[in-house]
Amino acid sequence: MKELIKDDMKFLSFNDDNVSINFSTAFNKIDFKKSTIEGKKNIERLENIFALDNILYLNQIHSDKIIDCKDNLIAPKGEIDGDAIITNKKNVGIGVFAADCTPVIVYDKEKQVIAAVHSGWRGTFDEIAKKTCKYMIDNYGCNNLDVIIGPHIRQCCYEVSRELAEKFQRKFGNEVVDNRNLSLEKCIISQLSGIVNMTNIKSLGKCTFCDTSEEFHSFRKTGENSGRLFAFIFLK
Repeated sequence: MKELIKDDMKFLSFNDDNVSINFSTAFNKIDFKKSTIEGKKNIERLENIFALDNILYLNQIHSDKIIDCKDNLIAPKGEIDGDAIITNKKNVGIGVFAADCTPVIVYDKEKQVIAAVHSGWRGTFDEIAKKTCKYMIDNYGCNNLDVIIGPHIRQCCYEVSRELAEKFQRKFGNEVVDNRNLSLEKCIISQLSGIVNMTNIKSLGKCTFCDTSEEFHSFRKTGENSGRLFAFIFLK
């Protein structure tokens, strides 16, 4: 991972051969909330900053719905509902928004297919990351997926109701909950077991609520006034 500053935006970035993965921060209070004029302009700016043909994204609804933009036949700009977006089109960015929820980036650099997943607690419980990986395996023949888990509210700060904690414990095991503090990351890693090589799963290990090494937007910290982070990936 490296810190990348482009114009007034700061990203936590990875390059893996022809794959570029970028997680935005709240540096300079940059906000990607698509419901605002500023947010939409910032999304559009990414096309110029990274020299992309397009940036695609969904209207996230905390579901397990996967949208395949194969060959760019579907090119959503927020008008299609879903929480995972896939493409095999080069020079087209696909991304998800978050402000405590977990952004999960998936790719197979040999098969040239990429995905961006929004995994909040509902999507995590419904195993959207697992379903996305399975879709890539079944529909694109992927056999060597890499997964990067981006900044999100981590177990240190994510206290949930006793009822919800017990619901996750029953499905994913006792280790995903500490008292009432839930680890979405542990749940995601658990659901990917047997589908993705565990050594291919990496995490930035950064908490949107309490991390002091970077600035992040956090809905739990600032509520309705919170901005949005944008995690995106593209094939060069």
